[in-house]
Amino acid sequence: MKKFIDIQKQPDDRLRITIREGFHNDVAALSARTDIGEDDKLRALFHWYFLHGWQEIAPETVGVLTSALLLTDDARLRYLYYNPLYAVQSEIATLLETGELLFSVVFME
Repeated sequence: MKKFIDIQKQPDDRLRITIREGFHNDVAALSARTDIGEDDKLRALFHWYFLHGWQEIAPETVGVLTSALLLTDDARLRYLYYNPLYAVQSEIATLLETGELLFSVVFME
């Protein structure tokens, strides 16, 4: 499995997502696919991280009313990352256009 993106936790608790060097065309090809939805495209970008300690959390699991993709690397679910603009922007298009995507954090405790 290819590692398409890098993610870095920022001092302000946001999660900064960038395309790894040499993978812009791969991400563009994924973005152009019409056989899968936007959330599945985003999951494909995060797949390497899902195999290395990160997980997607179903909103109903933690009592959150959202359709945003919720991510964490914390087994105790003390915090979750999400894109606060999920309803108005395409995450992958933003990543391709600006070079980065910022997810906010929600502290659950």
